[in-house]
Amino acid sequence: MTILTLPIPKEIGLAMRFGLVPVILYVIFFLYQAFRLPGQIGRFTSFSLTLVLFALPLSGVWNSGISNNQLVGGLLPLSDTQSYYYDAQRLLEGQTFDSISSRRPLANGALATILGVTHHNLQITLAILVLITALSCFLLIREIQYSHGTIAGLVVLTILFLFYRYFIGTTMTENIGLSLGAVGFAIMWRGSGRKSINMILFGIFILTLALHARSGAFLVLPALVVWGSRAFRGHSLFSWHFLVGSISMVFLGFVVNFIVLKVVNPDGISNSNFSYTLYGLADGGSGWKRVMRDHPEIEEIPGQLEKEQKIYQLALEKIRLNPLGLVKGLWHGLSEYWEYSFFSLPNLTF
Repeated sequence: MTILTLPIPKEIGLAMRFGLVPVILYVIFFLYQAFRLPGQIGRFTSFSLTLVLFALPLSGVWNSGISNNQLVGGLLPLSDTQSYYYDAQRLLEGQTFDSISSRRPLANGALATILGVTHHNLQITLAILVLITALSCFLLIREIQYSHGTIAGLVVLTILFLFYRYFIGTTMTENIGLSLGAVGFAIMWRGSGRKSINMILFGIFILTLALHARSGAFLVLPALVVWGSRAFRGHSLFSWHFLVGSISMVFLGFVVNFIVLKVVNPDGISNSNFSYTLYGLADGGSGWKRVMRDHPEIEEIPGQLEKEQKIYQLALEKIRLNPLGLVKGLWHGLSEYWEYSFFSLPNLTF
């Protein structure tokens, strides 16, 4: 919080939010030295400088009053963030989420909780979200440092920060999603090093919650089930302990998300916008709004569940007629992932 109260020039904070070279220099000249310090001094210094790294972009956003598709004046939520913030306030007043916030009840439920603790103070809430994410990433980096060294840990920290910094200062679900994901991965990493099946299973549970908080690569869950079942099989074909345990943890994560959803909106549908995304992917990566342009009659369908079912039908039919369209859409999504990287992927034309 000290960094956020200091009159730091906005150019410094914005450089850490948008620039690449300043981040690399900070990691090399400050974090690398701090993470190499031994004992309590090393832990305190590395943690403090990690907090500074995450706090600087937030300071830049507030001091500059930046406006974009997520913020107005560096603070006020806009678009999806506005819906999340508004519904969090509604929940605190005893009402329920709308359909947008209900798509990710865990993250928006956490947002409402923090807002309640801070007595509806948005700035303090945003600072707490950044603090939680920074702490989660720090724990992961420490685990990686213990097993693979300081450089490996800082490479992971840099990648996580470069992704997360664009969401700093917003109420986007990436805050809770990344936090849970980092903690879950840290637990699995430690469990893997110690050959502890139960620890890895708990990490899978946390990771399942993370994927519900901010929808992502759900296929990593069955991949982890297969990996662990083979890695801990001993002289058997696979490990029954890990197979049953991991499936149970994934199922438990879905149950927790379902329970939270029914609390914040009994009629809500979790991850309900995936059908829109699937149609856009099937159309070659034309975006989630494509289905509404191709089939405006969907708006006339009463009930969100009925809409979702219809869009899934349209998406699957499009994939059946042109499977390569889905391949092109997936490639387009991968290209967008590298949008802020050093290179761009070539376009697929077919």
